[in-house]
Amino acid sequence: MALQGAIIEYMEQSRFICAMVLDEDSKRLRLINQNGREVNLPLSRLRRKG
Repeated sequence: MALQGAIIEYMEQSRFICAMVLDEDSKRLRLINQNGREVNLPLSRLRRKG
């Protein structure tokens, strides 16, 4: 999917959180979010725009 370095948004506790993709594999993304927290997010939590 080639998302490394991309800025994304995801939902956490009914709030949008911005994060940068550090690494990805076939089913998960490793992110650093706007609060400096590292997060492992399943690809199923992403939603494509358009």
